Formats: sequence, structure tokens, C-alpha cells
Amino acid sequence: MTNLSTECIRAFRLHDWTQKTVNKLIDSFKNEDGPIIEEINICDDARSSDFYLLTAELVDENGRPISPEKGITVTDLTNYETKHKETTGKLKKVRLEFSGFYVIKIFNTKTRITCVTTPVSFSFIDQTYLCVPTYVKVDATVINAELNVSTLCVCGELTSLDVFITACFQVFSGLDSVVRIQVLDQCQPRPDISSVKPCTSTPSPCANCIFP
Repeated sequence: MTNLSTECIRAFRLHDWTQKTVNKLIDSFKNEDGPIIEEINICDDARSSDFYLLTAELVDENGRPISPEKGITVTDLTNYETKHKETTGKLKKVRLEFSGFYVIKIFNTKTRITCVTTPVSFSFIDQTYLCVPTYVKVDATVINAELNVSTLCVCGELTSLDVFITACFQVFSGLDSVVRIQVLDQCQPRPDISSVKPCTSTPSPCANCIFP
């Protein structure tokens, strides 16, 4: 007869889950107060031999490149007083704020020189609907994000520069819970692998090789 023991673990009990992709304008620069980009005119026809490429990149506050899941902070702005008055699992409008930093890179394809701005902060708000009953919290994770730069030239002068973000994120509602599970008393970790040899097929949990 198999011997089982009861163990308690802490886990996030998922209640509702959705995934969404948004496209947002996060910054817009105009030349009303002076040149948008000083000392470089990317719209000057007389310098057509110089071709400029403008890109935007997600960074941390110090200007270091960073992944979207780490570089974009998500804050739940939902009115919890209103939410907690609901005793049933009705759909609730969830408001989320996304914030982070980016830089704009200007690459000259002739000189191969890249100019980089200082980090610029951004934020935007989006909303979705989730089943959020009483005392259930909301969490979100950014899966992927891409920044794009759009420029407008009028009579050889840069008049506007816009920065857009396309972000894919998941939103969860749930609760941290203690879950009881039954495990085998005989369950033991496998021994450490001292040598490595190629695997010809997917190994079993205790195979003495590394896949693939």
C-alpha cells in the first residue's frame, strides 16, 4: 500500500484571467517651443546623403536596456471600496496604470554614429473587465512590448515626433491561499549528475543525461 503524507503549500488561487494587447501614444513632441532634436535635422533635404533611423527602446531609470516584464510597472487603480461591496463574482471594470522609461536612438547610416537621449518616463492607463469578488486581488504581467517612433516633416523641418507602445499583458484576479496536497513518503530527489552524455530521446525523471 502506498504511503501518503499531507503537506501544506502557499499558492495563488486563480479566479479569472484575461489577455489583452493595446496600442498607446505615450509621448508627443512638437516644435512650437523650439527644435525637437537639436543640432541634427533629420528632415533637411540638403543632407539627403545622411539617412537617419529613429528607434525607441525600453530602459530602466539609469538608461540600461531592460525586458518588458521587468521594465514596466503595473499598478492597480481599481476603486476597492466599490469592488468590496460586491458579494458575488460580477464582472468589474479594472483600471491599470503602466509606467516605465524609454530612450530614443538616432542612427546615422553614413557615419554609423548613434545618438541616444536620456531616459524619458512614460505612463498610460488601460482598463479591462474581470470577475472580481470580495477581497480578491488583481495582478498583471506584461508579456511583451514594442516601441515605435513616428515623425512628421514639413518644408524640411521636423514638426512633430510621436512615440507609441504596443504592449501585450495578462491580468489575473485571485487570492493567496494555503493548499493541502498529498505526497509520497518515498519521494526523494535524484542523485547529482556527475557526467554528461547526449540524449537520444526525452529522458525519464531519473535518466543520467542532459536533454537535448
